[in-house]
Amino acid sequence: MTRRSLFAVLRVAWLPTVGLVVAGMMARNFYLVDPYDPGRTGTALYGHNDQNSLHVGLLLMAIELAVALALLLPWPQRWRTARTKLGLGLFLPWTMVSALMVMHGSGVLALHLLWVTVVMLTFAVRSIGDASARRRAATGRR
Repeated sequence: MTRRSLFAVLRVAWLPTVGLVVAGMMARNFYLVDPYDPGRTGTALYGHNDQNSLHVGLLLMAIELAVALALLLPWPQRWRTARTKLGLGLFLPWTMVSALMVMHGSGVLALHLLWVTVVMLTFAVRSIGDASARRRAATGRR
C-alpha cells in the first residue's frame, strides 16, 4: 500500500472508526459503569444514565456521522472549502450545545461530547489545511 492510498483510506475510515470506538465506550458506560436505576428520580438522576440515554446518544452519533461524511468525503474539489466551512459552522455550535447538555447529563452524553468535539476538530484541521493549500497555490510554492 502506497503512502497516498493509506491517506485515502484514513481520510474515509477515520470518523467511522472513531465513531465505533466511542459507541463501544457509550455501551460500556451504559451497561457496566452506570446502569439505569429506576429508583433514581428527580435530582438524584443528575449525572447518571437514564432509560434512553444510550439510544439517544447512538442516534445522535449516527446522524452526525452521516452529515460529517456527506461533507467530508472526496466529492468534486470545486466545493471543498465551502463544505468544510459549512461543517465547521454546523458542528461548532452543536459542540457548544452538547457541552451544555453534559452539565447535568450522564456519562453517555459526556462521551457524545467527546465524539462531537472530534468531529468539529476534524473540520477545523481540514479548514486550516485548505487555507494553507490555497496560500501555497497563490504564492506558487509546492
